[in-house]
Amino acid sequence: PRAPLDGPVREVHLVAPDVLLVVLANGDGARWARGPWRVGGGAATPVGRRSLPVAQPGYEVGFRARDDLERVDVDHHVFLRLASRPGARAVLRVEGPDGLRFWLPHSDRFLETPVVQLNQVGYDARATGRWAYVSAWLGTGGALSLTGFPREVEVVREPRDPLAPIEIVARLPLEPRAARDEDAGTEVRQIDLAPVPAVEGARLRIRVPGVGVSFTTAISARAAEEAFVVTTRGLFHNRWAGDLAPAFTEWPRRPDHGVAFTAEQTDALDPLPESTPRVGRRPVRGGYHDAGDFDQRPMHVVVPQLLMRAFEAAPARFPDGQLRLPESGNGVPDLLDEALWGVAAWADLQEADGGVRAGVESWRHPWGVTFADEDPLPYWTFARDPNVTARAAGLFAQAARLLAPYDAARARTLEERARRAWTWATAHGAGAAFRLYGAGELHALTGDAAFARAFDEAEAALGPYGAFSAYALGGVDAPDFARGARCDASDLLTMLRAHDGGEALRARAPVWLARASDDVVAAVLESTHAHRNPRGPGPFGWGSAAVMGRHLEPVLARLALGGLDAATHQRAFDAVSVAADYVLGANPLGLVYITGLGARHPEEPLHLDSLAWIARGRPPVPGIPVFGPASSLPSSPWYEPGKRALVPGFDELPPMLRYVDLRTFVNTNEFSVWEVQAPHVAHFAALMSSPPPLPSEPPRGTTPRPPRAARSSTTSSSGARSTRPSPAGTSR
Repeated sequence: PRAPLDGPVREVHLVAPDVLLVVLANGDGARWARGPWRVGGGAATPVGRRSLPVAQPGYEVGFRARDDLERVDVDHHVFLRLASRPGARAVLRVEGPDGLRFWLPHSDRFLETPVVQLNQVGYDARATGRWAYVSAWLGTGGALSLTGFPREVEVVREPRDPLAPIEIVARLPLEPRAARDEDAGTEVRQIDLAPVPAVEGARLRIRVPGVGVSFTTAISARAAEEAFVVTTRGLFHNRWAGDLAPAFTEWPRRPDHGVAFTAEQTDALDPLPESTPRVGRRPVRGGYHDAGDFDQRPMHVVVPQLLMRAFEAAPARFPDGQLRLPESGNGVPDLLDEALWGVAAWADLQEADGGVRAGVESWRHPWGVTFADEDPLPYWTFARDPNVTARAAGLFAQAARLLAPYDAARARTLEERARRAWTWATAHGAGAAFRLYGAGELHALTGDAAFARAFDEAEAALGPYGAFSAYALGGVDAPDFARGARCDASDLLTMLRAHDGGEALRARAPVWLARASDDVVAAVLESTHAHRNPRGPGPFGWGSAAVMGRHLEPVLARLALGGLDAATHQRAFDAVSVAADYVLGANPLGLVYITGLGARHPEEPLHLDSLAWIARGRPPVPGIPVFGPASSLPSSPWYEPGKRALVPGFDELPPMLRYVDLRTFVNTNEFSVWEVQAPHVAHFAALMSSPPPLPSEPPRGTTPRPPRAARSSTTSSSGARSTRPSPAGTSR
């Protein structure tokens, strides 16, 4: 994708023994689809066309710089039914409209085919559930029939010497999965990879005889680490005021922002007026900004909270030096250093009386494509907020507890901040859901029974089932930060490990978490979706179709608590692993939803630093996730040029193919650090920190099951989308 070409032909693949896919860049898609075409001396019949906008390159880098949204590069996928099958090997003469001619050397041992969807980074060898899938949707030609496909495929080792013989690792059946899957819009078959042994350091492909080979994969105990490191380093690239020097990244720039004026707006989900006085200039160094904007809002407190939770689950698996950070080598594990960067912003936003301001924002989102350090907009603080302050008290206390073995002096400073924040938050009416985290962490840090009592009081105030009366299965979302209405597992885990206090919670939690976790595990392993994943029914978008970490929240919590018998642990681990496979390419699109990972990933994410680098001829910053498929598109005008290029139209696409890799498609190709990037990090970290235990006899006996908890909405986890940034180059 995006490679410069000396002609219109971008890619050629077989997607069936008798169906050739030719991908042509730009030109007249309808003309390409009409033909005539000849392949191998015989007439080839066009049977489908899919036209996809792949880039909007008409922009310049700079605030309010030129931007041409009408310039859209389009790849036309033309599917051709061949008069005869080329078999395992052939050299084919391909002739198309307007004098197009090229030779295709075809070997089903070497020519890649997108008909196989698999984890392009690597399957976890410790998972007993591992699947690849075979499917293809032919655009205007509809579903691809798999009737002529072989019954058996081969798993082959990718040779380091391209002239060396290919080693067959396994022969596996190609089994029916769905006669017609709604997500993919077509028939789906599956390949059970569980029998394939781990081959550390080797890349593998799946060969479909008569068709071709998949993109590469691996089966390795270290497979999760690449996804974890790349995605966490993507978070590093979004640090507010971060040091992106060449020593730490191949995508360097100067530190951005670093200061804000002091203002008192209480609504922290809206921009401030442009006329806000520029007074009270103060340093703000820490935290993260999002993709197409450079603010920090109350939801961002979740980022360090999730990172610390991931670190605490298995500190030894996250060593110092793992992430190549400016702090690497300081004796503190890198994942904890990254979490501390997220905590630092809230420390800078804390006032002497303990109150913590609810973030920083400007009067609008950035205008055009610009590196973060070149953003000229002024930024102001929001007012102190009781709910944000209560959660910040938890951040400071948890950070102090985790940092104490490495830096006792800094830990004491964080403890003092936590105490002041707690005092202010409780005096100013912080909501019960937000007091849980602060009280639990302060109790764990200090051992003070008063904090345990405060936790119990807050939990009881939430309803007859305590915390589970207001439990967000998919994690808290933006409205919760405004109303303080719900809590999630990160607010409860520390108190669940306590030996004093929280008795009511600990009495309820095993049953509730077991029920919620079992539901999600079943949703993955007995999935109604042919490409297994935990997404529920109903509308989807803004990450709910691609960010599996949010759906897995109760499973990750249960694994973090430990104490599971071997069979239950293995089943939960398998669900987490299979959901990661989906994110990393085993989905109907065959796309890794994170830049820099796998063979196929987003090329034009709505991430301003990435777009600035793309304009300079570089790929996007690695580790940047995207929202993924959306059930529908907003009516905003900047979507229109891309929508016009789509054939079939967006609403005619199968649900999980409703994704466009274009910077103006905000609800498919943007992201946020708190609802997309941090949950991915927590998801991949769980695979590293939760290896299945040695077999043991499961405990006997049963526990009464509570009423089924309501699943949280997956339509829009960010609340009101009026706070979404405009795409680069457009005005709101």
